[in-house]
Amino acid sequence: MDLMGQLGELLGQYSGANANEAPSEVEQHFDEVAQNVPAGALADGLAAAFRDTTATPAFGNMAAQLFGNSGGSQKADVMNMLMAAAGPIIMQKMMGGNSGGGGIESALGGLLGGGGSSSALGGLLGGGGGGGIGGMLGGLLGGGGSSALAGLLGGGGGGGQISADMADKIPTDVVEQMAQHAAEHDPSVMDKLSAIYAEHPTLIKTLGGAALTIALSKIANSQKNR
Repeated sequence: MDLMGQLGELLGQYSGANANEAPSEVEQHFDEVAQNVPAGALADGLAAAFRDTTATPAFGNMAAQLFGNSGGSQKADVMNMLMAAAGPIIMQKMMGGNSGGGGIESALGGLLGGGGSSSALGGLLGGGGGGGIGGMLGGLLGGGGSSALAGLLGGGGGGGQISADMADKIPTDVVEQMAQHAAEHDPSVMDKLSAIYAEHPTLIKTLGGAALTIALSKIANSQKNR
């Protein structure tokens, strides 16, 4: 039997598979498939795992787990994607004129249904007052929290980019909440994150057997329908 025949036989085991009953060999099987299918197929499989609502954690949790296991360059790619995705949402809130002020912190408060700047940044980014991600990004970028965030979000003089060194200092709980809120407003964030990690199958394996089973099932069904 040729390679593609063997691959088809392997994938056949996952067509309609129950993610809560992942085979013991699922990581090995995922390795074999990842080496022999296009990155786009892996991205589709990972996106299916992100969208699952029964067998895997919330998308933000999975995004944070991947981020925590990533190197600096991958973290930078993730953060810049999230900022690009979440920025327009936040800027739209600003343009909409939140009651209670016009700064970026107030916009975050409106996005999250929160109040002033301290609670908004604290709720989204795990900090309060000047100690949250606003202050941290401001320090990393050489400016104040509000102006740094405005720059990253496309305001205040042109969007900046988070470097690998900067991204390496961002806590996973920040990424978890940013990813979750961004995806709630723009579900294509899941596809964009999947495309980033499809180039790094070893990292996808850190999500565990249920996620890998869902991914393989999606790939199997896609191959069957070709």
